[in-house]
Amino acid sequence: MTTHQGQRPGILIIDDRQHVLEAYTQGLEEDFEVYVATTGQAGLALLQQEQTAIHLMLVDFHLPDIPGLEVLRQAKILAPRVVVVTFSGLPESSLESEARQLGAALHLVKPFDLEPTLALLQQLLASPGSET
Repeated sequence: MTTHQGQRPGILIIDDRQHVLEAYTQGLEEDFEVYVATTGQAGLALLQQEQTAIHLMLVDFHLPDIPGLEVLRQAKILAPRVVVVTFSGLPESSLESEARQLGAALHLVKPFDLEPTLALLQQLLASPGSET
């Protein structure tokens, strides 16, 4: 999977658990240029700094500084073309519904199997309206 410039698409993963970041980085780095952040503010700063390189974001609902929904809301203002996927450790239908209304493409429940998730992420980036 490549962007029209011949580079791998960028994915920003925001989660406060280092082992989660490491596992998902390892599983996704072959297909994506992976960026990580452990707080919502750090993730938004990275998105602003690297917004032309980031095509997709994985955002945990529960972050230590600001809620994942607020990260989603601000991300859609900073970089509306970026595909945002939310995730959490439990199914949370009210948060999932709000996330969809704010523009999230998908919600995943951790831990998720990377192989089928990778296929889903590739489909999201290849869907109409995606600018990769």
